[in-house]
Amino acid sequence: MIIEGVCLLVALNLALAWIQDDPRLWPRRITHLVVEPLLKLTRKVSDLLPSGSIDLSPLVLILGLTGLK
Repeated sequence: MIIEGVCLLVALNLALAWIQDDPRLWPRRITHLVVEPLLKLTRKVSDLLPSGSIDLSPLVLILGLTGLK
C-alpha cells in the first residue's frame, strides 16, 4: 500500500511538472518534497542509461518500487 502511494505521488509529481515549472509553488511543492529525495537516488542509476537529455529517473523509480512489491 505504501509502494502504490509513492508510485502515485511520483506520477502526480511528473504530471504537475508538465503544468507547473516551479517546484516551490503549491501544489507541486508537496509532491516535490516527498518525491525528490527518492528521485535523487534514482538519478544516479538512470545516469548510467543512454537516454540523452531525457530524465528517466521517475520511470526507474516506479519500476524499482514495482519490483519490490
